[in-house]
Amino acid sequence: MVRSKPRVKREKKVETTEEFVARINAEPRKRNGLKQNLKRARR
Repeated sequence: MVRSKPRVKREKKVETTEEFVARINAEPRKRNGLKQNLKRARR
């Protein structure tokens, strides 16, 4: 059997309180629905 390479974990950047608040209060990202439609089509 072929073993897959171990995944390298990226280190998380330390987030300041201001950055956290900005991220939480930001507008939610718009989705084009393509992924959701693909998921529904498989069911």
